[in-house]
Amino acid sequence: MQPAPSYRLVILDFDGTLADTFPWFAGVLNATAARYGFRAVEPDAVETLRGLDARAVMRRLAVPRWKLPLIARHMRRLAARDAATLAVFPGIPDMLFRLRGGGIALAVVSSNREDVVRRVLGPDSAALIGHYACGAATFGKARAFRRVVRAAGIPPDAVLCLGDELRDHQAAARAGLAFGAVTWGFTRTVALAEAGPDHLFADPAAVLAALLPERATGVRPDDDRTVACGDRGQPLSRCEPLAAQGSASAGPVSGAATGPCSEPSRSPRASEPSGTHSAGRASIESEDGRTLR
Repeated sequence: MQPAPSYRLVILDFDGTLADTFPWFAGVLNATAARYGFRAVEPDAVETLRGLDARAVMRRLAVPRWKLPLIARHMRRLAARDAATLAVFPGIPDMLFRLRGGGIALAVVSSNREDVVRRVLGPDSAALIGHYACGAATFGKARAFRRVVRAAGIPPDAVLCLGDELRDHQAAARAGLAFGAVTWGFTRTVALAEAGPDHLFADPAAVLAALLPERATGVRPDDDRTVACGDRGQPLSRCEPLAAQGSASAGPVSGAATGPCSEPSRSPRASEPSGTHSAGRASIESEDGRTLR
């Protein structure tokens, strides 16, 4: 097993990576399909969709490309309406706290709205995020990744993107960044592994074990924060710094676990091993660093 590179910035997806939003997403999807004229999803089709990338899902559901911005805006409004019912996955607050305390800068790039992301994370976890690029277009994450990396002033080879979808991996590759696939979200583990990510993580503890082998306890981050405005058309120079909110201690997970891009009722599983991809194969790595096959 090769040691993990020394990453200085981790860029995180929100839906399905930080927040368990798939049950909510599944609950509003078919009403949205009726509204915008694409195919409804039958319960027995979910597993098939979980093995596809976003473009293949759009083809399967017959979503016209020109309607995608309208659908995305509608879903963002619904997420804002229902934000109080959404929650982060177990272990996420501790993961964020320990990564930041270990000297790794954090950013969120999401198609969701920034106010929704902050509300679901809670003030303590939200204050650990140094850069937000929210409202990104469905296929616009590569551009947002580059913007965040420039704003952070960190070399691309010291940046890791974490996400649960194949489009996250594709965007990281287009931006020239390493990608860590998380298996607790929407896309099936086998599909993520076959795409050849740099890392394959089964739970937040595995992320910590790979990126912080000494398991740093964490300290309060600096209060100066920069907001990246994603695809909203505002240059970073026009975004105002954010004041730190709350304490840096990881708050409890609250609210019903629901919402887009994770499997219904799935949460990080300690029993499913994490992995790193090497030479076209996903090597399986346990939390204590042993390589399994």
